[in-house]
Amino acid sequence: LVLHGGGRGGPSNMEANTQGELAGRALREFLEAAIHQLIHVRALYPDAMFERTRIYGIPVKRSRHPDVNAYIETSVHSLQELIDRGSIQKLAVIIVDEEDKAVERHVFSFSLKNKEITTTRDVDDVEQAFK
Repeated sequence: LVLHGGGRGGPSNMEANTQGELAGRALREFLEAAIHQLIHVRALYPDAMFERTRIYGIPVKRSRHPDVNAYIETSVHSLQELIDRGSIQKLAVIIVDEEDKAVERHVFSFSLKNKEITTTRDVDDVEQAFK
């Protein structure tokens, strides 16, 4: 797995920062959950290594293995600065074989405009992907 100012009538800088922080946190939470779900669905690890949890009211699987969890969390959190600047548009999760040859590529496309997250998929598609 490879992971590769408010004006008059608008939000104050503090509100904008809070909105941006919330959007960034939501994006990181989503990406972490999506990666956990992806490695479960693709059966990269035994089913017993996963626990059932919920994100956004949707049941998902999350790894129980501390090293896998740390790898995913560190990888996603390394994007923090790019997320804060709104300069990240895609994240590719690449599954490689024993010889480090890419066998699958999953690309998450999104945009952080005006401190809001937009995606190319609607909420129903995202919910279906988690199921």
